[in-house]
Parts: sequence; C-alpha cells; structure tokens
Amino acid sequence: MNDLAKPFTSLVKSGSDAGKFGDYVEHSAVNQRLLAHLGPFDQRVIEVVYDIHPDLGQVCTGVILELGLRIDGEYRMIQEVGDVEHPFRKGRTNGDRLKMATSDAIKRCAMRVGLGLHLYAQNDYFLDKLLEEK
Repeated sequence: MNDLAKPFTSLVKSGSDAGKFGDYVEHSAVNQRLLAHLGPFDQRVIEVVYDIHPDLGQVCTGVILELGLRIDGEYRMIQEVGDVEHPFRKGRTNGDRLKMATSDAIKRCAMRVGLGLHLYAQNDYFLDKLLEEK
C-alpha cells in the first residue's frame, strides 16, 4: 500500500486549465500505477445511471463501478460512483459518456486504496508519510 500512497508528481495537471475543479491526473496514469503495483484487476459495472434530458432523451450521467484488487496479498472489492462532466453537451453518445463515467469511477476506486488520494485531500494529505513511519 505504501507504493499506492505516493503522490503523483510531474503528471498532475491543473484543473483550472481544463475547466475542471481541482488538480487531476489522466485516467491512463492511474491505470498504469494500478497495473504496475497491483497487476491486472477486475472491473465490473454495477449500475449505469441515466437522467432524462428534454432534447436528448435518456442520457448516461454516471456509473457505479466495482474494482477487485489484490493489495498486500489480500483481495479487496471497492465500489465507487463516477460521473460525466457536462453530460448534456451535444455530440456525445451514451457510449462516450459511459467511458467518461467509468474513468472517473476507476480514479475514485483507486483513491479509496490511497492512489491519487493526495489530489482529493490537497494540503491535508498525510497518508504517505504515515505509512513510511510504520
């Protein structure tokens, strides 16, 4: 778990540059760190969340995702919700939206096991130092 808790450094992007809230890393960076430290993992969509838009009809706005991860020799199941930024933007398909929501949910599942948690905690992040002391 120590390796998962280490902050991303050079890969962090400013959310304000991309119109996002807070700093972030790309989905691919989170996926690579998960694979590098934990190996292949299981992923299962529990539920796709839809909202009705007056012009677009039924629109995918989120997903509940479950990841199965082997951490320190123990298999763990983590569930999280991912959402779609600007789900009603024209030109997007529900498939595109589902991919966006899944990427967000993977990042949130990873955060639950320490990976990328510093992006959510900001100045209150201490997990990496706490684990080093043990």
